Amino acid sequence: MYSEIHQLKQLGLKKSQVSRQLGINIKTVSKYWGMEADAFAELGKAVPATKS
Repeated sequence: MYSEIHQLKQLGLKKSQVSRQLGINIKTVSKYWGMEADAFAELGKAVPATKS
């Protein structure tokens, strides 16, 4: 998700366009829009794995 958002951002799309193209909420786009890759990696470490 993070990488898709940033790829579209690099192409010059606006947050609303990215939201529509990916079919996700604009709040989710905004969450990742300004986030650096290091911060995203840390976010992934903080989320505990769930059992299925």
